[in-house]
Amino acid sequence: MCNERHLRKTVETIRAVAQTGMNCASELPSHQVLYQQILGLCQTLPARDAMHDSGDNWTNLNQELGVITPRVGAVVAVVRSDGGILLLQRPSGRWCLPCGYADIGETPETTALREVKEETGLDVTLRHFLGIATTLEDSTIPFMWEVVFIADAHNLDEFRLSHEHLTAEWISHVDKRLWHSTHESHARSALRFTKGT
Repeated sequence: MCNERHLRKTVETIRAVAQTGMNCASELPSHQVLYQQILGLCQTLPARDAMHDSGDNWTNLNQELGVITPRVGAVVAVVRSDGGILLLQRPSGRWCLPCGYADIGETPETTALREVKEETGLDVTLRHFLGIATTLEDSTIPFMWEVVFIADAHNLDEFRLSHEHLTAEWISHVDKRLWHSTHESHARSALRFTKGT
């Protein structure tokens, strides 16, 4: 059973990577072909040998080619005790809240905790689900769904900036700056929530 579950997850991961690649590589025909080949290979693995005679599960997987769905990401407004929220500056110069794409098989909550830890070294407790947003109006990044959380920071003395960002800043109000995608709106919503307005 463990081998079957591991193989199924492996195939699902490869398939998801292929489907995402086909979606993101729309202007690169050679990459499209490569991802289509990978996707095809996922469907032709020998069922009996690979799945140890678990034919029903393999048949179901083989018949469900899947679809290219929007990417899912988590965005986290990390709040310290004075109500300030944390912003990170990307190499592009744009400011954002801690965020990142969900891994295969990961819940939005797990993604949120992992991304905050990776980008800041902070442990946080998710306090509030702020909502789900999309990047439909933003042509600069692939379309995605964003699950937005507010979280309380605990170990501020262990803050460390990851290689993904240039600098960090705590803010108590939204000011004029170059924002990443939808993050100005998320910051405003988070600050309104923390101030109870």
